[in-house]
Amino acid sequence: MNKPVLISLDKAQHVRVFRSDIYFTMPAIEPGAGVSVFEEFDPPRSGPPLHLHRREDEILRVVEGHLRVRVGLDDLDAGPGDTVFLPRGVPHTYANFGEQTGHVIFVAQPGGIERYFHELANALQLDRAEVTKVRAKYGVEYVGPNPFTDR
Repeated sequence: MNKPVLISLDKAQHVRVFRSDIYFTMPAIEPGAGVSVFEEFDPPRSGPPLHLHRREDEILRVVEGHLRVRVGLDDLDAGPGDTVFLPRGVPHTYANFGEQTGHVIFVAQPGGIERYFHELANALQLDRAEVTKVRAKYGVEYVGPNPFTDR
C-alpha cells in the first residue's frame, strides 16, 4: 500500500479481553506483514496471564498509569512515557499498578495479532478448549499466572 492510512480511536476495531478494552488503531493490511498498532485500557490490578508469542515482537508504550512488567526473569516498573520491548519467544506479562485506568499503546511486528484477540474474545465466551485452540493457532502460549495479579 502506497498511500497513508488514518484510523482514529473512535473508528478503531474494539475487543474486550481480560477486563481490558483493546482498540486496533492500525490493523495489519495483510496477516504476517507490516505492523499492528493497538491501544489498551486496563483497570487497576489487571493484566494478562504470563505468556509468550512465537510469531510477534511487541513494543509496549505507557501513555497513562503505572505498570509492573515482567520480561523473562526481569521485573520492570514503567510509567507514562516509558517504552518496553517484548521479544518473541520470551515470557512476559504486565499489570496496571496505578489507581486509575492505564492506557498503553502496543506495536506488534509482524502484523495480524488483532485476529488473535478477536478470536480469543469469542472463545472466552464459549469454553476453555476453544481458547486453547485459538492460542495454538496464533502461536501464543500461556506459561503461568500473572505474578502481579495471581491470574
